[in-house]
Amino acid sequence: MEYNMNATMEFDFKLFDHLRPLPRVIEIDTTLLPDPWPEFCEAQRIRVHAVLGYENPAKHIKIWPACNIVGRGIQRGAHLNTDTVTDSSSGNYVLGLNRVLHAVRNRYPDFPIIRVVSVVPRNTPQGKLDLLEAAGIEIEFGEDSLDAMRRAETLAAEHGWWYTRQYWNPDNTEAYGPFGSHVAQSLPNVGIFACGVGSGGTCSGVIPALREGLRPHGSNLHAVAVVVESGSAVSGVRTEKALKPGTLDWRGVVNDVRYIRLEESLVCSAALWRCDPGSSVFEPCYGGESTGFALVGGLLSASALANMNRLGTFRRPDGNVHLGFIAPDMRDPYRDNFAKHGIFF
Repeated sequence: MEYNMNATMEFDFKLFDHLRPLPRVIEIDTTLLPDPWPEFCEAQRIRVHAVLGYENPAKHIKIWPACNIVGRGIQRGAHLNTDTVTDSSSGNYVLGLNRVLHAVRNRYPDFPIIRVVSVVPRNTPQGKLDLLEAAGIEIEFGEDSLDAMRRAETLAAEHGWWYTRQYWNPDNTEAYGPFGSHVAQSLPNVGIFACGVGSGGTCSGVIPALREGLRPHGSNLHAVAVVVESGSAVSGVRTEKALKPGTLDWRGVVNDVRYIRLEESLVCSAALWRCDPGSSVFEPCYGGESTGFALVGGLLSASALANMNRLGTFRRPDGNVHLGFIAPDMRDPYRDNFAKHGIFF
C-alpha cells in the first residue's frame, strides 16, 4: 500500500503489533506489602495480581492509545495540512505518540507529521522531561494539568496543528479493548480490579472489555477507579478536579472510586519491587508512582467490601478473592520523586 500525503487512507494497524504486545500478568507476594495489607490479605484470602502495562518497547501503557489515536486519525485525515501533532500530557502519552509516528514514517517516508509538541504541567518529574528532550519532543509548559490542556488547545488552534485530544477522544477508550479482553483470559478468576485514572481512557476501555470477557465464566467484577486525593499529586494520574474537563466515561464503568495520596503510592510501589529471588511463584513489579497507587486503591476498596460483609461475593471456587491492578509504567523516570521520600534504587 502506497501512501498519498494529500488524502485520507485506510490504515493497517498490524504496523503497530510490535509496539503493543499483550501484557503479562504476575502474582504479587502480599507478605511484602506495607502494613496493614499482609495481615488483611492473609485473613481474607486475597491473592494479588499485577497487569504489566510497561512490558513493551515504550515501557508504558500509553503506547496503546497512541497507536489507536494515530491510526484512527490517519483514517480520518487528521494528519493532513500540517507537520505537527500536539497534546497535553504528563509525558508517557506524547512519548508514545512520538514512537508511533516514527513507525509510520519508517513505513511511509513521505508522511507529513515530523514534529511533536508536548504541553506538560510544571511539576512534571525531571526524569520524564529528560525522556521527552532525548526523544526530540518540543516541550511547552502549563502551570498545572488544567492549564496544560488549555495551552495545547490554544497552540493547535493558532498554528493548525493536529491536536489529538486524548481526554475527549473515544479512540483512547477503544484502544484498550484487546488489553481488557486479554486480562480476562489471563485472569479468569479476578473479582476485584483497580485502575488509576489519568485521561480516563484506560479505565473506560479496559473495564468494559474485562467484564465482557468474564461473562462466559459467570464471574462478577468489582471495578475500582483510583483518583488522586485533592491536594496531592501523583505522576500520570489526576485529581477529580483535573479530570473534570475530560469526557471519557471512566466513572460510569466502575463500582467504586478511591482517593489516594502520593506518599502511600510511593511506599506501596517500592514494596512491589521486592521479591524472594528463590521464589518460583512471585515476581517483582518494577512500577512507578501510579502502580502502588492503583494497588492501594484496590485494597482499600476490598477492605470496604469486607467491612460490609460483601467481600465473599467475589470469592472464587478456589476459596480466594483475586485482586488485579494495572502497573502502567516503570519506576525509572520517577527516581527523584522516590528519593525525596527516602526511597532509593
